[in-house]
Amino acid sequence: MYHYNIRGGLGTQVLQFVNVYADALNKGLTNEKLEITLNFGNYDKWFYTNPGNHIVDLDFLSALFDFSPFPIIKNKIGTHKSNCFNMKSAMNMVKYRETIIDLMKFKSYPFVPFNKEYVLHTRTKDRQLISRKEYIEYIGNFDSSQCGYIIGDDSTFCESLVSSNTNWKLSDNETSVNDWLALATGENKVVSSFTTYTLSAAYFNPNSKFYILKNDPNNMVSSSDWDTVEYFIQEFNNLEYAYLENKTIY
Repeated sequence: MYHYNIRGGLGTQVLQFVNVYADALNKGLTNEKLEITLNFGNYDKWFYTNPGNHIVDLDFLSALFDFSPFPIIKNKIGTHKSNCFNMKSAMNMVKYRETIIDLMKFKSYPFVPFNKEYVLHTRTKDRQLISRKEYIEYIGNFDSSQCGYIIGDDSTFCESLVSSNTNWKLSDNETSVNDWLALATGENKVVSSFTTYTLSAAYFNPNSKFYILKNDPNNMVSSSDWDTVEYFIQEFNNLEYAYLENKTIY
């Protein structure tokens, strides 16, 4: 029996599972020889003292995907996880992308699509790489015809950006699961900072264009993480870098 560990929020769980599946396929393992533990233990108190941050102790895999090829064990005190941000894992994930997309079917939810419009995802709670001032200046670069939706891990922050520029609007979806499914199945142009939430959606959706803002002035993202993103950009036609100072929007 081969055992794998997964831990994190929605995007991290999905990418780690993709990594697990790709590794299993590369080793020629059958489903009955695999076991996954979803770990929720030892998160910083920060996650539990700020409203809305209980996003790391949910089984997003079972919520998103309509299949159960491997048994999933939930461990409230476990802390281990698989590392998908390394070149070996990235190469396997690229190699088996089409197979994994075909095998991992989404559950049917009544999510609201983004109607082929621009979508800006903001990450502000656990690792904020872009300030509110920078976001406001950035969304101001868009023509009114380009403005679309603002989504993110903090609804209050998203509301404040929309208030600053009413050409943009909030998502009509009620949950991050529904927003993710809209990103993973639609035909949109999606802009975000470094986050597994959009990277994982980009993996499953070759029909949308995903732009990762290369902005990390305080080196909060490791070099190996950026190297993995750059490898994905080389291999995926739907993924590329964007820059805050770029006044010409895609």
